[in-house]
Amino acid sequence: MKHLNYLFAAVMLSVSVPGVAAASDETRKLTGDCEEALALSALPARLRDQASVYSLTDEGFKMSREKDGPFTCIVERNHVDAVIPQCVDAAGADTIIPGIMKKSQWALAGIPVAERRAKFAELAEKKELMPAPRSGISYMMSNFNYVWNTNSEYLMRVPPHVMFYAPNVSNDDVGGSFEEAVDGNRGTPFVVEVGIHGYMTSFVERPSESGDVMTACAGQLPEAQEMVVRKQ
Repeated sequence: MKHLNYLFAAVMLSVSVPGVAAASDETRKLTGDCEEALALSALPARLRDQASVYSLTDEGFKMSREKDGPFTCIVERNHVDAVIPQCVDAAGADTIIPGIMKKSQWALAGIPVAERRAKFAELAEKKELMPAPRSGISYMMSNFNYVWNTNSEYLMRVPPHVMFYAPNVSNDDVGGSFEEAVDGNRGTPFVVEVGIHGYMTSFVERPSESGDVMTACAGQLPEAQEMVVRKQ
């Protein structure tokens, strides 16, 4: 199961963001309604009304829904078929979201994983990408987390989870265990994407309500293998 940890690692409010991912001919194309429904599905339903959304278009990520609430939602891509809904709080809007856009851009351009990590580290070193200014949360409670497994090269459906900003924290620092979380004690915290955009992560018992995704995205979602998280 150790290789599955890489799933999460390969894992500025404006009208549009130039220079970040645009949908290529190979990218799984989603309708606007589907993209927004997917993005918002990362949040519990009670938090969605005032959440903003960035959507991927042929011109790059654009804000398709602007609201006054603390959450900003986006569907990250780590592969042309991947869709990875997530919603960050106000602390991540100007820090985490630009990183997600950059990583999506590189993935859709076909840049190898090792090179993507190096590019991210370089931007972090230059302080062109920054950690969140305080503790906060990224919700990923969607029932539709389709992540490309860059080691084994297949699309995997990852269970719903929540991630708390933990810049430059490692599993050794906090005793985190991905293996324990997967193999028997669901909810056990573990650290992913160690670095300025690292996260303390925990699987949750059930996904957010997602009936609107099924309606908006009919026929648009990929097939993926299930990642099984066992309970004690």
